Amino acid sequence: MNAWDYTVFNEKLGNKTDYGIVMGRAHAGKTTLAKYMVESLDFTLVDMKAIREDVKKSLGTEEEPFEGDVPIAKTEDAISQLVSKTKGKLIFDGIVHADGAAFVTFMEKFGLPSFILNLSAGKDESEDQAEIQTRWSKLNEDAECGED
Repeated sequence: MNAWDYTVFNEKLGNKTDYGIVMGRAHAGKTTLAKYMVESLDFTLVDMKAIREDVKKSLGTEEEPFEGDVPIAKTEDAISQLVSKTKGKLIFDGIVHADGAAFVTFMEKFGLPSFILNLSAGKDESEDQAEIQTRWSKLNEDAECGED
């Protein structure tokens, strides 16, 4: 006999949230892909960073904007509210949690994702570091030439 599984029970009742996650390094094309999926595949976008910014605005006023980090619990509440009132397929763009474990714990309330897309920009970190060092070297050379 199988053990009781609340997630499976909810899925059998038709309460499954059909969602996917797009994640990856900066400038890998996460938002571009998520927007394409919204336009072409009828997904609803859950832009976690935009939601966090909306929560930040709601915590302050025009005269006195909120300063500092937005409590993750408030962002999670806003995301949960959006998910609960959205029907159809969802695509989560990015992660706002400090670490992967916190993100996984939060996402467990929606069940398992249908897919996870981990994008890379086609470079590894050593290539990025080499490119940055080359740019800084060039900037330093240009600055030194202008000192005379």
